[in-house]
Amino acid sequence: MERFVNRFQSLLVSATLAINKEHTSFPISADEKCLTSMLSSLSDKRSQEKRERRFERYQKVIRLHQEGLIHREIATRTGLSRSTVLHYLKTDAFPERQRHSTNGSILDCFLPYLHQRWLEGCRNALAIVA
Repeated sequence: MERFVNRFQSLLVSATLAINKEHTSFPISADEKCLTSMLSSLSDKRSQEKRERRFERYQKVIRLHQEGLIHREIATRTGLSRSTVLHYLKTDAFPERQRHSTNGSILDCFLPYLHQRWLEGCRNALAIVA
């Protein structure tokens, strides 16, 4: 269940918020608010750590290029692909990642049921679908 929650963390958070807005009969409890805030802050922290690692790699590629190395040698030294190195060298600034736009999920039609089962205390994915 933990792997399921981790895998679909952002979907579960948005589903909880969406369902709560649509259905006043499902108020968000203090525990759910805490869970939602913990999951989103954990996700933000991971995203920031990944961005910092990408930025460090970007700076290393730029520094090695300024030292006169060609893109193939930079790729070999950094362990990045040549296309990534070339992409970094062609940009004027650090290329930020864009957030994926969500157009919905195949689970959207089941969210009220999943939310209801979650509120009932069911945390076993197999029991939910059975």
